[in-house]
Amino acid sequence: MKAELPDDFDPAEYLVLNPDVKKASVDPIAHYLTYGIIEKRIYKGAAPTLGIALIACDRFFHLSNLVKSIQKFTDTPYELIICNDSKSLTSKFIESELNIKVIGYQNQGVIRNKNRALYYFSEISPKDVIILIEDDVEIADFSWEKKWIMAASLYGQINVAPPWFYDQDHIKYLKGGGGTPENPSLFSVVTGQCTAVKKDLVKNIFGYFDSNFRGYGYGHVEWTNRFVRSNFGGRVIAGQYYYLALKDNFIYQPSDSFKNSGDLLKNNNYYKITGNRNGYVFPPSDISDDLYE
Repeated sequence: MKAELPDDFDPAEYLVLNPDVKKASVDPIAHYLTYGIIEKRIYKGAAPTLGIALIACDRFFHLSNLVKSIQKFTDTPYELIICNDSKSLTSKFIESELNIKVIGYQNQGVIRNKNRALYYFSEISPKDVIILIEDDVEIADFSWEKKWIMAASLYGQINVAPPWFYDQDHIKYLKGGGGTPENPSLFSVVTGQCTAVKKDLVKNIFGYFDSNFRGYGYGHVEWTNRFVRSNFGGRVIAGQYYYLALKDNFIYQPSDSFKNSGDLLKNNNYYKITGNRNGYVFPPSDISDDLYE
């Protein structure tokens, strides 16, 4: 009797649940029909739990639109938090206006703020997949999160490829790929406006952003490089780092930038020292004291 594929079989999920098949670069459908049924392989698992952290700093109008878009377009059960790094907006005000849990209150820069998100969803309210979204982004597609969950599950860490990555000035950085979870794009540049990561890799292997990066610039790259050197979220090819990325249909809001030349220069010099290191980076020792007003 010929084996039949179950109606609820998902090739990508089969690869997530059977990493040896993925590593062997075997077609998941063919493998399941030929070997998986006989070996009683799992093809359907429990959905990963999801934590979404909005990385916010003094752009309340954009933040409010992002919250509304998350609530409108997200289909998977999730916990949503706002990580506040504002100079002027109190966390109590944001929480009362948007009715969303807010952590953080001291203005200490984007790296510290993203560490708040990682710490919360790793240690306080653990979630299998963590998505970090900066507050100048707005969601525009129903069930947008599913491809991010799938990509994080497959590759450990994944970043966004915004529309300008495909323009004439940036296309030279594209090595290949289609920007999908099954076939992500591979770029030699990376942006941190939306990132998904498996909690276990943060908690147990690669750790947190390095808080010595102050302000804007290089901190996200150094953190991501630790994943890529172990073939999570990218590849090192002939000494060049390439980062896996998803095409998106986000709306990018015009907004003020918080970067300055002084921060960039200091961070660039520090990146020259740390950009190729391995190992776990611990969260700041006082991170738990920095979560609530």
